[in-house]
Amino acid sequence: MQNFQTTRDVLQYIRLFHRTLADHYQRMSDRSGEERLKMVLDYMSRHESGIENLLVRYEENASQKILDSWFQFTEEQSLALPHAETLFSEATTVEEIISSALEIDDCLLRFYRALAECSHCGPVRDLFGNLLEMVEQEKHHKIRTALGSMDL
Repeated sequence: MQNFQTTRDVLQYIRLFHRTLADHYQRMSDRSGEERLKMVLDYMSRHESGIENLLVRYEENASQKILDSWFQFTEEQSLALPHAETLFSEATTVEEIISSALEIDDCLLRFYRALAECSHCGPVRDLFGNLLEMVEQEKHHKIRTALGSMDL
């Protein structure tokens, strides 16, 4: 990520990240021969697509003031999300997929927390605070999903 970004730029970056994840989960599902793994990957793909759509709707309804708000990062603060392909390169079981997904959630939590903390605009801080809460809730849901899939 660059050192200077608008909220719009950050949202587009996050949307692309979720689209990439959704596509990656779908490709993994298409290659999988194991039904249980396929079911979890399909769920994860739909989930990531849903987050992408949520961000699109937010961007469509947000004020220009919010979307045009600037972030300033120093080199040390430059934020980036991981590449899905590297996180999932060795994942072949439901447990490994869930573990990698939880790692991604941890990255997103750090990312949103940093964005919320460095925002000088209240509504932008609220946006990233809300995304932070959503990821925390989803992380708990993924853990429950993982535990439930072990019963299958």
